[in-house]
Amino acid sequence: FPVTILATQYMVDHFPIALVANQSLLLTLNRLMWYHYPLDYLNQYVNTVQSVTLNQAKSAFSELVNANNTITVMVGGGVQ
Repeated sequence: FPVTILATQYMVDHFPIALVANQSLLLTLNRLMWYHYPLDYLNQYVNTVQSVTLNQAKSAFSELVNANNTITVMVGGGVQ
C-alpha cells in the first residue's frame, strides 16, 4: 500500500479508539472547544481526513518543517 493510504487509514481507524474512554472523550471535547472547532467536527473528521491529497500533505509539511533547521538524534550503543 502507498504510505498515504496507510497514514489515512491509521488516522481513520484510530479515531474511534481515541474516544472510547471517558477521559479521552472529555479531553477531545475540551480541545474542540478551546480551539473553536465547529460543532460538527467529530462528524466530519473521517471525511476530512480521507479528502486530504498527497500534495496537500506535502505542502502542509513543508510549511511546518524546515529541513535546514532540524536535528537528528541517534540513541544506542554506537558503532563498534
